[in-house]
Amino acid sequence: TNVVPVVSVVVTSRPRRPPAVPSPRPSPAVPSYVVGSRRHATMPGVTTFFPDDGDVVPWIAGSASGVAALAVGHPFDTVKVRLQTQPVPPIFAGPVDCLRKTIDREGVLALY
Repeated sequence: TNVVPVVSVVVTSRPRRPPAVPSPRPSPAVPSYVVGSRRHATMPGVTTFFPDDGDVVPWIAGSASGVAALAVGHPFDTVKVRLQTQPVPPIFAGPVDCLRKTIDREGVLALY
């Protein structure tokens, strides 16, 4: 008997792309910025930082967090730089020794 090989071909179509979703609303003609959940229009030539009194609180909170981060992080950076730049016979045995000697010799304000 003669055996004939059978070749099957599967034809698939390309996957369909989802249709483009239109923007929920057109962009405004006047440039604007969002503060909280409100949208404020900017006027040409007007450079105001706070459109109304209610938007001052986030600015104050952000400033306070920046000051707190600097107050906590700067002493660590000072100790790191002093350890990295010490001469070849080392002055400090490690970070705690560097912190202790700096405060003893120069006072706490030397860390800032």
